[in-house]
Amino acid sequence: MYPSVAKDTPHPGLLQRYEYALVLALAIVLLLLINSVTNANPIGEFEELYSTIAVNGFAPGNPNLQAPTAYRFLTPVMSGVVARLFSLRISTGFQIVTYASIILQLFLTYVVAKSFGASIGGALTIMLVVALSVGHVKNSLFFNLGLENVAQALMLIFVLAFFRRKLVLCILIVIVGLWTREFFLIPAALLCYWTGSNFVRERTPANLLWAALTITLVTAAFILPRLLIPVTATIQLVDPMNDPGSLRKLLTVPEDLARDKNIVAAMLSYILPTLLLLTPQRLRFLIPRLAPFRTFLIIYCGTMFVLTMYGGTDLYRYMTYLFIPQIIVLSIMFSSSAPRIEAWEIFFVLVVVLIHNRILLPVPDMRQDLNAYLDFWPGFENRFNAAAVRRLLEIVVAVAGITLSRYLLAGRRREPKRVENS
Repeated sequence: MYPSVAKDTPHPGLLQRYEYALVLALAIVLLLLINSVTNANPIGEFEELYSTIAVNGFAPGNPNLQAPTAYRFLTPVMSGVVARLFSLRISTGFQIVTYASIILQLFLTYVVAKSFGASIGGALTIMLVVALSVGHVKNSLFFNLGLENVAQALMLIFVLAFFRRKLVLCILIVIVGLWTREFFLIPAALLCYWTGSNFVRERTPANLLWAALTITLVTAAFILPRLLIPVTATIQLVDPMNDPGSLRKLLTVPEDLARDKNIVAAMLSYILPTLLLLTPQRLRFLIPRLAPFRTFLIIYCGTMFVLTMYGGTDLYRYMTYLFIPQIIVLSIMFSSSAPRIEAWEIFFVLVVVLIHNRILLPVPDMRQDLNAYLDFWPGFENRFNAAAVRRLLEIVVAVAGITLSRYLLAGRRREPKRVENS
């Protein structure tokens, strides 16, 4: 059904021995550098909603057990275990899990990029692109919550297992992943489609069993926490189990044009690296090579955009789940047979992404200036204002700048050399 990806093989010589150690070291350095320019959230937003799970579990009547945060219990439980094992504060337990999950996500980004054909330099560039997106690392360090990174590291493992046709491993990852973030419904949808299409195509009892088992286990992993965990309130935008009246938002939320524009703006902000590197020649190279992944990408992106539409306020964080499609696209563009990407283009992209994502700037203190705090993030609910327009203009200027640079450099290369008269 899907093409299998190559197993990442070490390179000869020095890289054969030290490639992954060097990549792991780079992931740690990136974490430390971004952490050095990232301040901590001064009000501990969401802290109680997650720390209560790490400390008290699911004791009934706990007012901090709210939907959907109570259903994302894997990261808080891990943080609580770490804190108790080493006699640390709960906040330190969260910090350790956050650091470890960021490092793992960056490392696995490199591995996945290599598996999809990226060169060493290309895989490192893709790793840097992920690190410099504000929603992946800086956001997690600011809030001291590694929920997204734990979920996305598991997603990267899922992708490797999915394209290497490791069905049992995929099922286990999806079950666990559904306890991290609702966005793990994306791999769940892909997994159910995989086993379901196998049965439709071959109609064997074994395929029927696998399809039924997959759907049953995935459904149970998602539904049982919502049936068994005693939440006292819901802050979920659409929550049919705890607030049936919220179902009307299925119709009203898409009608919010400001939110719709913000979703588009947040998407363009996240895929800016791809927009900057695309040229007509590269697009012609890319399209036929994406064809084998068409169904995967349609299911992935379709599910992601539905979850984003009804997900809540932090649109910029939801857009980080486009990281898998962007990794695939960039990996193909950085493959050995692809049209050459010049070193100056990579430098241009990384500098633009660094600036556009405000990586070197502190997150504004919401107690002093709430508007500045909200405008810091590229896409927040239906807050489509002058700050959002400025970010869109940044994207337009950056794309125009790299396009003009290519044109000027191409013209210089075509210019014939002058022959001086002797």
